[in-house]
Amino acid sequence: MKKNSIYLIILSSIGYMHAHTWTKTYHFFPEAFIRKTGNVTVEKKGAQPFNQLLVSWTADLPAKGYLRFSLEVFDEKLHKWSTYKMYEWGKGINHSFLEKDPSSSARYVHVRFEGAHGRKYHQFRINVQGYKGADTQVLRSISVCASDLALFKPEPIDDYPKNVKPLYIQGVPILSQHSADYTESTGWCSPASIAQVIGFYTNKSYDVATLAQEVFDSKLSIYGSWPFNTALAGVYLPGYLCYVARLNSLKDIIRLLKRGCPVILSICSSELLPGALKPYDKGHLITVVGIDLNKREIICHDTAEKNVQKAVRYPLKPFVQAWENRYRLAYVIVPYF
Repeated sequence: MKKNSIYLIILSSIGYMHAHTWTKTYHFFPEAFIRKTGNVTVEKKGAQPFNQLLVSWTADLPAKGYLRFSLEVFDEKLHKWSTYKMYEWGKGINHSFLEKDPSSSARYVHVRFEGAHGRKYHQFRINVQGYKGADTQVLRSISVCASDLALFKPEPIDDYPKNVKPLYIQGVPILSQHSADYTESTGWCSPASIAQVIGFYTNKSYDVATLAQEVFDSKLSIYGSWPFNTALAGVYLPGYLCYVARLNSLKDIIRLLKRGCPVILSICSSELLPGALKPYDKGHLITVVGIDLNKREIICHDTAEKNVQKAVRYPLKPFVQAWENRYRLAYVIVPYF
């Protein structure tokens, strides 16, 4: 069986092959790469209508230099392609870009493409170039999540049945984002969550402070830039597909948990989640390791706690609402097989 067929089995099992949804993730593997003079291009024509794109990748770190990722989006109203620099990535290099289209209000904002107001798009290209000796052969996959945010609707959680066996993944490390040595460690929820998941898959311990430095976005001066975090997971997990996506529903989380895959979610709420230390009004990344539909609880490893020792159970409904405030953003990390 070809590798891309294996990936498709995985993706269909967690709900990304459904038609007529508000969001869809496209995955491109080396068989689909268009190679020219050392550069890589992937292209999608006739994509599900979108007004936002999230681009991520899995790769080995280049032995030297860095990769530059750029995006082209075709504007049907203007009958032209617009180009945006997105990222530069290599060993010790994580640099995101803010790029604006001078002929419309479309722009690339560090971690996402935002279309012009009221406009829908159907075509995109991703171009990857190696600089200062970087070889694009290190790329293993490119993932693009295309979403039409205008079609997003909250999910009626009350419709989920209660007489269901709880799901819980054992063995996921419980880590804190806080370190006595670093005052900025309060912004380490993303790399700390990544450390939990790669630690689970490799059965090894990872230092959160070390991983935080490896994902630091030098342009934004933050540690939570989504694609740099999933790219780092791919470096440590060469047999895994690691990407950023917006999920269709809670059902996708349940499918992942059934496969034994913890999932990292982005949540945001001005109100305090019952059991949380503080409101996550500026956003927070959290690792979901289980769900109990009978008790209407989601089971998480929350890195916000300084002396965290066990999983936290949050009421399902307000948790899902906090997740939906981020349009169901997730870091998906799944094995090829």
